[in-house]
This record gives sequence, C-alpha cells and structure tokens, in this order.
Amino acid sequence: MKFILAFLSFFLFSRALAADKLTLMTEDSCKIAAAENIVSTASYVALEIHGLGSTKEEWDKFNSYLSKENIGWLALDLRGHGESRECGGKPVNYESFTPADWPGITKDVSAGYRRLLEKFPPSKIVFAGASIGANASLIRGSRSKSRKLLLLSPGLNYAGLETRDALERARQNVLIVSSENDEYASFSADVFKTICEKKKLRCSFLRAGKGHGVQIFDGKEAPDLAKKITDWIKK
Repeated sequence: MKFILAFLSFFLFSRALAADKLTLMTEDSCKIAAAENIVSTASYVALEIHGLGSTKEEWDKFNSYLSKENIGWLALDLRGHGESRECGGKPVNYESFTPADWPGITKDVSAGYRRLLEKFPPSKIVFAGASIGANASLIRGSRSKSRKLLLLSPGLNYAGLETRDALERARQNVLIVSSENDEYASFSADVFKTICEKKKLRCSFLRAGKGHGVQIFDGKEAPDLAKKITDWIKK
C-alpha cells in the first residue's frame, strides 16, 4: 500500500509538472528554450526567470505549488544557459559574458512576455524572477502592463543589472522575498523597503529562514512560504 501511495504521489507530481517544450526568438536573434504549462487562460500564469548559472528546471519545486493552485507558468532558459545556446547563429555561454552582455537577458524576458500575451491579458501575467532573474524581471516587468512582480532574492545590482530606477517606476504590486542568512539580498530588501515607503509604492515583503533565489523552497517552511506567495498571486 505504501508503495502504491508513493507511486501515485510521484505520478501526480510528474503530471503536474508536465510542460510543453518550445523555442522563442528574441529581438536580437537569440533562441530561447522554454517550458510552458498553461492551466487555464482564465487563471494566472508566472513568467519564470532563473538565477545565474541555472536553468528553467530550478522552478520545478515551486511549480508543484503553482499546480495545486491552478496557476500556470512559462519558464525560460536565459541566453547562454541550459538549452539556450545560440544567438545570431553563434554559440553563446554565460561564462564568457562581458558586462555589456548581461543586459541582454531582459530581451529574453521580453520574448517570454510576448509569448504569454498571445494567450493572456497583461493583468494575468506575473513576472517571477530569482536572483539575477529577479533583477531582469523587475527591469522588464516595470515597463509592462502586468500587475504583479514576484522577486526572489533581488539585489540592488547583479552583474550590472541595477534595480533602483526600475523599482521607483514600478506601478505593479511587487512582492520581494529574501532570507535572513542571505546578506546581500537581505540588505537590498531593506533598501527596497525604504524606496517603497518613500515613493508610496505597492510593495510587500516576506522573509524566509534561509536560501537564495528558489533555494528558499528547500527548507521545511517551504509549503507555508509557497502558500503565502500563491495567495498573493491570486489575491
């Protein structure tokens, strides 16, 4: 019986994470690998941007929580990461990026946003980023008509992607999540809070116990934290 229950749980988890694979094209001719799970076009959908050196699969654990709440997602491999290894017909690897290359990842975010706009109104699209992906999501998302930005461990500056100006112009509801043991992200969150209060922005803040980016979902508090986030998305 235990084996059957374990198998059933694994089957349901795998099914919940089933996603369509696709390739998006950016305005500067980068091929961006993506995975898409659309629950319903009447529901919310998260545009997921991973952290440095990672891939779209880092969102799998969080996506299991989204599935329980009937929230869809589109997860990208940023240029030079995962399966996104070609720009303008040439191979690309994030390990050889110069400071001039990193702002290009916001174009990857734009490609994902355009894809979702084919099926969803902007009000149903949630920009969701982790670490440097949070910075890219804030920079691009603040210039969109989306109503919500979910930022996991954003920083004031990651690889030249500065966020202060983007936050100040944001008119969306912004949820910033950082952990107590992540010093730079925690410090940045405190600065963001000051900016939000001064500019009277619609910001909310959550503190996790530990972890950076999606790693905040690795601890025992993950279910409670994820529930607070999904409740915020659906609010």
